[in-house]
Formats: sequence, structure tokens, C-alpha cells
Amino acid sequence: MASLSIEALSAQALPLADRFYREQGEKDRCRRHDRVWFARIDGRAVAVARLSPQGGALLLRGVWVVLECRRLGVGAALVSEVISQAKEPVWCFTQPDLMAWYLSLGFQQVESLPETQAAMLAAYRRSRSSLQALRYS
Repeated sequence: MASLSIEALSAQALPLADRFYREQGEKDRCRRHDRVWFARIDGRAVAVARLSPQGGALLLRGVWVVLECRRLGVGAALVSEVISQAKEPVWCFTQPDLMAWYLSLGFQQVESLPETQAAMLAAYRRSRSSLQALRYS
């Protein structure tokens, strides 16, 4: 693989992540309190991920890798870097087809969630009923 770099975006640069999502056909948008990272190959943004503060923990969301860079380790490197920067527990809600990938990164499936995360998962499940809760600690 060419030169991979991972960088945290400043709050002023969050619109770059929003534009990346739009260019990929995604509806995700950064919130002003999100912590956002880009993975770049030879300077080109090829993946994004963000942590959103949620009730004393962080929610990993908006992980997206451009199609031609999938299965090259870019997403794993990005998520590993993102969670290494977290001081709080990190939660993730994922579709079943990505469960093994997140488990391989050290996340663990949980059945019992704190109130804040349980409420968020219930809201997400209204439109994506198969989501599963994972925690990294």
C-alpha cells in the first residue's frame, strides 16, 4: 500500500468530513462536538471515522472507507487509531455483516447497555432493526 497517514481534524475542518460523506453518497454529518479522523493515502482522503460524546462514553460512528480501498487494512488502521485516542469507553452499533470485523479490532458484543446507549440503540433500531451493540474498553 502507498503511504497511509491518519490525522485528527480540527473543529474548523469538520466540513471536509461532511463533504467526504456527501461525495461517497452518504448522509452522515459531523456534529460540532465530534472528534473526527481522516485516513489518507498519498494525501488523498480515503476513509473517515468519528467519535461522538454520549453520556460519559463515546460512540464510534460514520466509519467509511472508499470502495477501492476496502479490504486493504485502511479501515482497521483508522479505527484502531481512533479508539487508541479515546479516554472513555467506546460504543459502536453495527450491522451483523460487520460484526466479525469489529470483534477482530477488540470490540465485544454486549447485551446490557447503560441507559444513554440503550436509548440511542433503540432509536437507531427503529430504522435498522438488526443493529448490534459493541463496546471497546
